[in-house]
Amino acid sequence: MNLIPIAIFAALNDEVRFIRAKLTVDEQIHVKPSLITRGQYQNTPLLLIRSGVGRSAMYRAVDYCLSNFRPTVCINVGYAGGTTPYTNAGDLIIASRVIDGIKKTSLQADVGLAERAEKLCIQRGLKAVTGNIVTVDRLVSSPHEKAFIGTEHDAIALDMESFAFMECCAAHSRPCIAVRAVLDPLDVVLPQMEDVIDESGNLVIGQMADHLIHHPKDALSIHKIEYCALKAREAITAFVDAWTS
Repeated sequence: MNLIPIAIFAALNDEVRFIRAKLTVDEQIHVKPSLITRGQYQNTPLLLIRSGVGRSAMYRAVDYCLSNFRPTVCINVGYAGGTTPYTNAGDLIIASRVIDGIKKTSLQADVGLAERAEKLCIQRGLKAVTGNIVTVDRLVSSPHEKAFIGTEHDAIALDMESFAFMECCAAHSRPCIAVRAVLDPLDVVLPQMEDVIDESGNLVIGQMADHLIHHPKDALSIHKIEYCALKAREAITAFVDAWTS
């Protein structure tokens, strides 16, 4: 199988929706719950992987792709929660180190890739901060808890997949980096809506309607979260555009 220079991994379809729209598709492979798309992005061969939510889904997706496609560089993109008051929706977080919030171990990103990411963000005028990201096992919504976790691990953002991504890349001795975009800044409270997302990371409309019937206050925050997601999605896409151009 031909070598592919870049593999982009994300947990959710929503995180890479704009990227997928610009990708010329050559092949799609379903390895439940992940969807692997091989194609051309700005004339660059690209592997785009939607892994599904959580550590185990991400690890399985990375392991399959590195075993079968052998990409040269792996990049994990997606949403993250801010743990300090200094980041806004759409700000990029370039991980210098990713921390396992459960085991308290950490992995360092490839220094050369991190430096390239920083330079590209400066060149494209993208607001980016380099720092630690901590991976947790559940949605953390309250500002107090986000701040506590950030302080505990000296991290400026948190997510649910980056450590598993880097752990698997390390097992395959593959250069990697995680670049996340802030979805919910520190002062934004995410509604607890895990029950409306399936294992592939897709929104289940029927479950969403049922959730809002039982938790009507969550409807009030949806428009704000949609705006924050748009800003984060645009930043992720702009970063991938810069990397592949």
